[in-house]
Amino acid sequence: MLLNQFIQDNRDMLKMLFSNIPDLLVLMEYGGDGKFRYILVNASAMKAASLPPDVYGKTMDEVLEPQRAELLNAYYREAATTKQVISYVEDFNGVYGETVLSPIVDDRGRCTHVLAITRDITSRELHQRQLAHLAYHDPLTGLANRRHLLDSLITLEAGAKERSCLLAVFYMDCDIFKSINDAFGHGIGDDFLVALSRRLKNCLRQADILCRIGGDEFVAISAVEHEDQAIRISERVLQSMRRPWTFGDASFEASISVGIAMYPTDGPDLERVIQRADTALQAAKNTGGGRYVMYRQLRNTAASVPETRRTDDV
Repeated sequence: MLLNQFIQDNRDMLKMLFSNIPDLLVLMEYGGDGKFRYILVNASAMKAASLPPDVYGKTMDEVLEPQRAELLNAYYREAATTKQVISYVEDFNGVYGETVLSPIVDDRGRCTHVLAITRDITSRELHQRQLAHLAYHDPLTGLANRRHLLDSLITLEAGAKERSCLLAVFYMDCDIFKSINDAFGHGIGDDFLVALSRRLKNCLRQADILCRIGGDEFVAISAVEHEDQAIRISERVLQSMRRPWTFGDASFEASISVGIAMYPTDGPDLERVIQRADTALQAAKNTGGGRYVMYRQLRNTAASVPETRRTDDV
């Protein structure tokens, strides 16, 4: 092929031309046997991929580990058969590389070569991941936020149906958070919220979800086999609050109220169950706070409070 002959005649010049390019450059020939052979590799690519000096003319199957060769062959084959530029990102132990595969097509419309250019995009990838994390997590406590909770509801419902289990929803907030801010300032208030989130997390299992959805309000969701498990979790939460809170010279006691509702017992979807857990929370606060109330206790009782949806609720 003309391209192959040109490379052979000018290999030294091309190597020198590409030697100072930090991007990884690999030119592969696409043979009639459907295999890709190394035709030109710059120094950066040779080093990054630990390719042997005698790599030219060899296929990926002959040079790379089988799993790696299978993956790359699939990418290259897609570019060659579709004759479209494709790209993919790989994580090399914390270093992210974006590879762009460009098929080279002859005058008869056949793909004869594929040029791969890999660029280090670690800074960009980490920035994008940081932005994605911030979009779904509370910046103060690091917990999942309201958006994360909303986006998880359908998946959680499907998982509960598949495992034939219940989901206990806990809607919680501190009974005296405003007083803490007023007495000690917002700095101590923020420190309290961070410490509170840690105590709440310690009361849950690793697989449970804990979200801060605003102010001092938290929602937790836990897969349980029966209602008693939800009650035990609530009791652990209440018990953890009994330990005093100390931040520098500031020391105080605080309590929390918990509303509990069960999916699917208390509603056909998690969004409504969360609203009903909020209703149970308001009942707990209205009866003195520092306690838990289950939504089922409010049904058909005089203690029931109207189920209203606040403007900032899930």
